[in-house]
Amino acid sequence: MRLLVARGYQYDASTLPTWVGPLARAYHFRSAKLTPAQRADRDDLFGSTTEGLRPVHPYRWAPAGLLELPVTTMPLARVPIHGSYLIQLHQVSPRLARAYFALAMRLCLLRGVGPSMLLHPTDLLDGRDAPQLRFFPGMAVPAAEKVAVVGRALDTMRHHFDLVGTGEHARRLRSAGVRRSRAAAGAGPRGRQ
Repeated sequence: MRLLVARGYQYDASTLPTWVGPLARAYHFRSAKLTPAQRADRDDLFGSTTEGLRPVHPYRWAPAGLLELPVTTMPLARVPIHGSYLIQLHQVSPRLARAYFALAMRLCLLRGVGPSMLLHPTDLLDGRDAPQLRFFPGMAVPAAEKVAVVGRALDTMRHHFDLVGTGEHARRLRSAGVRRSRAAAGAGPRGRQ
């Protein structure tokens, strides 16, 4: 962390406070064609169930003070809400995916969590765009349909929150004085930034 700060990094956005990591890893191992060496390299992919104990609000890593912007998970339940999960739910039921995300945004408002939307390239591509990645979840969903799912999610976020890029979000949090090693309020509801 100290090295990142020394090199001028302003924030990190890599923690995912959820307990479902081992389930995602098992699904990945089951669906991807991996060699034994690749499996061993990815043995800790997606983390352990204890990741669910990490803060959901932005905080500063002690002692270096690097700002952490956790990937948003649904408050209380600590289940992912990013693009890949929405597309997976959309495959089961478009109505379920919309209701799930709407609930997540309501809980973010109630719990004071400024949500972030993590997007992977596969959230906007399909198997025709990247045949080598067909084993990833959701790659059978047409790209245009994925773009629509992500677009609706962003519209829902925009309805309740002031959407900005990650760098701007980090700048606002630094200005507000995010505390070290503790949960701190993230971007707030629209109009209360």
